[in-house]
Amino acid sequence: IEKDLLKSGVTPEEITMNRDIINNVAYSELDTQSDFGFNLHYFDENISNKLSQLINITGEHFRNIERIHEGSEGELFKAFSEKEGRILAIKKYNIHSINQEKIINQIQTMSILSHPNILTYIGTFIQYESIWIINEYMNKGNLWSLLHNFP
Repeated sequence: IEKDLLKSGVTPEEITMNRDIINNVAYSELDTQSDFGFNLHYFDENISNKLSQLINITGEHFRNIERIHEGSEGELFKAFSEKEGRILAIKKYNIHSINQEKIINQIQTMSILSHPNILTYIGTFIQYESIWIINEYMNKGNLWSLLHNFP
């Protein structure tokens, strides 16, 4: 969206000043691609082969998307999944600013974990130049905050 705004004459300063509005517009709804193959060209062949085995979310529609955290490696959103019928947590990683092998290892690990005290991994999809990882949503906040703010 920012690239399109810049092309249309919006200045970088205007984008920075209005980032919250832009992000809310950009992600008011999100549809995953029904065919993710065209997105794999962003990766080298080794990573692309591994990702093609891990992608399991296609044709999904999310709405009421709200960014709840932004970190050094990516962003965290909560959104309603029409397929699941509930609110889920969605992590978005830009493929150019992360260690792709590390993210693949994270996805592989999450996909085999199953325990009542661990958030459930739902799936992964690629949208343009981002990897999106979907987990169960924890409505009480993140673990770090709970541990450090508990009376």
